[in-house]
Amino acid sequence: MTSDAHDLGDAVLIVGAGLAALFLALKLSPRPAVVIAPRAPGEAASSAWAQGGVAAALGVDDAPELHVADTIAAGDGLVDARVARRLAEDGPARVRDLADLGTPFDRDADGRFSLSLEAAHSRARVARVKGDLAGRAIMEIMAGAASAAGHVEIRTGLRMAGLVHGDGGVAGVLARTADGRLIELRASETVLAVGGVGGLFDVTTNPPGARGVGMAAAARAGAVIADPEFVQFHPTA
Repeated sequence: MTSDAHDLGDAVLIVGAGLAALFLALKLSPRPAVVIAPRAPGEAASSAWAQGGVAAALGVDDAPELHVADTIAAGDGLVDARVARRLAEDGPARVRDLADLGTPFDRDADGRFSLSLEAAHSRARVARVKGDLAGRAIMEIMAGAASAAGHVEIRTGLRMAGLVHGDGGVAGVLARTADGRLIELRASETVLAVGGVGGLFDVTTNPPGARGVGMAAAARAGAVIADPEFVQFHPTA
């Protein structure tokens, strides 16, 4: 079967239309981004199913260092401290980014984030939306913002079939259209943001489309895969 080739020029090609993909696309401004996915933004995203909220050191009695310490203690020897530190330090600013985009996080009477205390956290640091609706609310905001952004082009009805290899590395994506045709999308930079592997399991609380296709494609291209054994299962499953 032959494929049509399309050169995206300077645009960053992003595979997936969930939270990671759309947030990246927005942050790339003013550089153009092309987002491809089988369905409309957010429709098949794991983040839309997420309940609870977003944990970050947002309280007046909190700090990223405390968040790092709690994470390392809870991980019981399994935590990469460098990664935990980066997430904890960047977390508050990223939550504020989401709020600036319009995510209606719960607030107290003074307008500050209304934070809850959960699990192994030593401080209240979980930002919520109407209790347990954070995931869906964030995805609705992100989908709307990405669709309205002038530098973002969203192409739906495309499913990644493989990576295109060029001189020195990945040169784009081979995608299958809804009618079965193969097209080649060439880009100088390609980002895989296609979710996890929960859908591979018979019982899961993740979308069934989360089948690890991005991880598999990256591995075939020579990427080193870290910690693939960590798969989240919610007790309700």
